[in-house]
Amino acid sequence: MSTPPAKTDPSLLLEASRVFNAAGGSYRPIAEVLSEAAVAAKTANDTVRAAILCDAAALRLSGRVPGGWCRALELLTDVKPGTSEDDGMREHLLRALAYGQQYTALKAAHAAETDLAPVLQNIQASINKAYVAYNANTPKTDPKKPLNVRHYWYMQDPIRQQIPENATDPENDLAAAAYDSPELRQLLVSVQEPERVETK
Repeated sequence: MSTPPAKTDPSLLLEASRVFNAAGGSYRPIAEVLSEAAVAAKTANDTVRAAILCDAAALRLSGRVPGGWCRALELLTDVKPGTSEDDGMREHLLRALAYGQQYTALKAAHAAETDLAPVLQNIQASINKAYVAYNANTPKTDPKKPLNVRHYWYMQDPIRQQIPENATDPENDLAAAAYDSPELRQLLVSVQEPERVETK
């Protein structure tokens, strides 16, 4: 498939990429091409650009597009502060998930505690920023609801229990770090729906 023309409206590329990504696995190559074209577009306003970069980062964190957590963090670095529609909530949450994947990779490589500690700090800082942005983005007329990140880490979550033992859970980005860090578990509990969470 050829790359769409450079003059194509970036917002249309963004929407088209989302449509094809949602359509299923057989359409993901098209979604990847459209996402890459949107990232390369130079005419997007800051809000559209933030959405494009967050989508591109999410595709890499999901494994649908090569690059993983490292490329995701590079993409998120280009998001201008305060330009996303949700006050940065998704940006910071994606960054936390990317750091979570980094922690998991380092742990699997038997990294030293001195290498793991700063990654844990990055996760906590990103979750805190996502929480602040989430609350700032909540309409004043609605009751503020906690940021629900349960299914990214909680070991006993029903979503995770339905996954076969020999399968890879794509939603466990924070699980390894949360398992190792009581401080991170406490933070994750504090920002999500407390009535659904049992303390460990």
